[in-house]
Amino acid sequence: MSILSPRFYRIQFFKILRSGGTPEYIARSVFCGVFSGLTVPLLQIPLAILVAWIFKANKTIASLATFVSNPLSYPIFWFSSLYIGSFFISGNEQFLADCQKHFFELSFWINLDWWKLGGSTILMFVTGGAILGLIFGTLAYFWTKKKVIQKRAKRQQNERAKNLKKEA
Repeated sequence: MSILSPRFYRIQFFKILRSGGTPEYIARSVFCGVFSGLTVPLLQIPLAILVAWIFKANKTIASLATFVSNPLSYPIFWFSSLYIGSFFISGNEQFLADCQKHFFELSFWINLDWWKLGGSTILMFVTGGAILGLIFGTLAYFWTKKKVIQKRAKRQQNERAKNLKKEA
């Protein structure tokens, strides 16, 4: 099964919903993963595990949530990170112009040589990514918490209905 397949993400989503712990614990784990997935272009899973350890969250769920960043979303998130980061850190404006020019070319983003960009451009990227990670991580936290509560309430309701049928 491919990482680009919608089925892959549906399966991961249901694994997260069924995992143990309070809704807040699961949502905190998803926050850690989404934040890490959007902050750093490389080493997302090790960062997610570190952040999950700091926030006492589930490291497996945090690792799964890093897949919010995938080859299809790279151009959107990476360009957004660079653009937002450029407001806080001045860097390679030519590179930012190249990103705009090649926005829809997936090969441009995949073949990007991060080591040649320079420190200011990487710092601009990480700063923008951290801001995006905080925004989307917070949204993911509240959405996940709501979905876990709904799923558990539905499961409890189904169990009660099944028990009533047995008694009757």
